[in-house]
Amino acid sequence: MDVHEKLDLILEILGGHSEKLDEHSQKLGEQGRKLDEHSLKFDEQGKKLDEHSQKFDEQGRKLDEHSQKLDEQGRKLDEHSQKLGEHSELLGALIHGQQEIKADLDGFKLATFKRFDDLNKRLDSSESKQGELEAKVELLENRTWTNESDIHRLKNLIGMK
Repeated sequence: MDVHEKLDLILEILGGHSEKLDEHSQKLGEQGRKLDEHSLKFDEQGKKLDEHSQKFDEQGRKLDEHSQKLDEQGRKLDEHSQKLGEHSELLGALIHGQQEIKADLDGFKLATFKRFDDLNKRLDSSESKQGELEAKVELLENRTWTNESDIHRLKNLIGMK
């Protein structure tokens, strides 16, 4: 092999390498463009992730506010429950007191009716003492009127009428 043939062979080999280098350069250029596209997409996704993080932070703050409001409302409900318990006890005591007063009033009525009945019986049995009886009847009417007035006054006082 002479030098020219060796040079031709080397030129052929170099030509093949040149073609491969050109192919590799093209492939590197394409891959560089794809990397640039991917970088843009990653940047866009990074921005979206940042927006989502801000939204999550904002929602977290709102949830904290709602939790505080719910805690406050829970405390108010506890206070209302306590007050309702106290009011129930007071109402029970008032009802018991009204029942006792009503029983006393019923006792007054019964005593009044018994006295009136006794006096009527006495009046019937002693017709001869009509003058005295008229005075007693008038006294009885006054007492009955007074008792009835007392009963009505007590009823008004406790709110039964």
